[in-house]
Amino acid sequence: MKLNTLLIFIFLFNLTLGQVKITSGASTISNAQLEVVGDNLQSPVKLENVLMGRGNYISVNSSGEIIKTNHRHLSSFIMPTIVSSAPLTVNDYTGFGLYHYDDIYDASKWHLIPGLNSSIDIEFDNNIIDIDIEGTVQMGSIDFDTGEYISYGIGIFVNDHLVAARVFNLRGTANNNESMKWEVHGQVENLAIGSNDVKVAINKRGRSGTFTGDFVVAGSSTAPSTTPNLNSFQSKAYLQVKGNY
Repeated sequence: MKLNTLLIFIFLFNLTLGQVKITSGASTISNAQLEVVGDNLQSPVKLENVLMGRGNYISVNSSGEIIKTNHRHLSSFIMPTIVSSAPLTVNDYTGFGLYHYDDIYDASKWHLIPGLNSSIDIEFDNNIIDIDIEGTVQMGSIDFDTGEYISYGIGIFVNDHLVAARVFNLRGTANNNESMKWEVHGQVENLAIGSNDVKVAINKRGRSGTFTGDFVVAGSSTAPSTTPNLNSFQSKAYLQVKGNY
């Protein structure tokens, strides 16, 4: 009888140590393993001294239970920012025209920006991927007069299919080495499970005027002028990929 009483006491004591405490406002954690603070103001959900097992992630299921999992379903991710690796000089003109979603990458019309590419490993086919890019172009000209311009396009390709494109005009002001910043946002849904390639390309569509000089993306242009407005650090391009399952 005494042994049974002792065993029951030990069981109840251990059960008390593993309790879930739900509080509102300030609280003090004693031996509780999970505390949910419900003031809805500044205090987040706290997990203290909780053994979650070997799962890489924790999630809340439809019953409100916190579970461990090795899957990322219903989660978000942000990939490391990619920085361009070298400047690109574009000399040829491809002509004016329109771009269309799902156009296939054509190396005769587009030039890849060095280093501005990434690979997305997709785990679930129900997904939304956001892609943001930004960078600069610079015209190393000493005769780029007011009213003259260069039209250029920036495109985002996923698995060699165009998913976003924008057209920009770099306009002359009669100053040396005109420069400008560009930004493009793209979104694609339900990529296939596995590896998906992202790359960024530029083309020079056309121009108005008779100026000469190097047209450079993601880098400093000094030809024929020797005083750039942007150095190599200021002119880099960036690629950011975010996703939701």
